[in-house]
Amino acid sequence: MRHQRHMGKRPCCPNLTGNNTNNGFRVQNTLLDFKFNGWGEKFAADKDNAITEHLYHDGMLNGTLESHKDFVLEGGAIESDGQGTVFTTSQCLLAKHRNQPMTKDDIEQRLMQALRAKRIVWLDHGNLIGDDTDGHIDTIVRTAPNNTLVYVGCDDSHDEQFEDFLALENQLLTLRTEAGMPYKLLRLPMPDAIYDEANAYRPPMPIILSSMAPCFAPPMHSPEKICWPCKSLHKPTPTAKWWA
Repeated sequence: MRHQRHMGKRPCCPNLTGNNTNNGFRVQNTLLDFKFNGWGEKFAADKDNAITEHLYHDGMLNGTLESHKDFVLEGGAIESDGQGTVFTTSQCLLAKHRNQPMTKDDIEQRLMQALRAKRIVWLDHGNLIGDDTDGHIDTIVRTAPNNTLVYVGCDDSHDEQFEDFLALENQLLTLRTEAGMPYKLLRLPMPDAIYDEANAYRPPMPIILSSMAPCFAPPMHSPEKICWPCKSLHKPTPTAKWWA
C-alpha cells in the first residue's frame, strides 16, 4: 500500500479557448472565457479569472470575447479531435463544487453549445490517486492525428490503480469515431510513483504531444524527463503498445 497522496497548488492559466470560423476568406476568432474555481474550490481563483478580460481589454487577444463565467471548465478537463468530438472524464466534470446542481445531460448540452461540438465522449475510469484536478483528461488520454488516442496504461497488477486503468483501456476499446470506426490506440507506460520529502505521492504531469514525440513526466526510472522520439505517430515507440 502506498502512502497517502496529495499535491500542492500548481500554476494556473486563464480558461480560454478559441473557435475559428472560416467565412469565405475571413477567419473569425471567438474567445471562450470559462470560470476557474481552483479545481473544485480547493484554492483561491479570483485573480486567475481576471486574466482573460485584462488581456482582451489590453488588446493582447484578437477576436470576440464570449463569456461563460457561469460555467466551470478547465482546459485540461477537455480534449478535442478537431473534428467535432470532445472527450472528457466523468470524475472531473461531475465532481463536487464545480457545476452542481447541473446533471450530466445538462453539462453535455452546455459543452456542445459552447464548444460548437457535435458530440461529447465521457470516460469513466483512469482516476489518478492524488490528482487535485479531480481527473483531468490530459493526464490520461490525448488525441492524435488519424483517429488515434494516446493513453496511459498500468502494467503493475499490484498497483492500487491497476484495475481502474484496465477498465479505462477496455472502455477505450469500445469507443468509435463519428464514422463508426474504432480508434487507433497507443498505450504509454505509467510512470513510477515519486515521493517528496514528506513521503507524499506526486502524480504524473499531463501527457504532452509534439510533432516529434509523445512525452510525459515524471519518468519511470530516471530523475529526468523521458522522451521516446519517433518520426511519426504511425510508428510505435520502443516502450509503447499499439492496438490495431
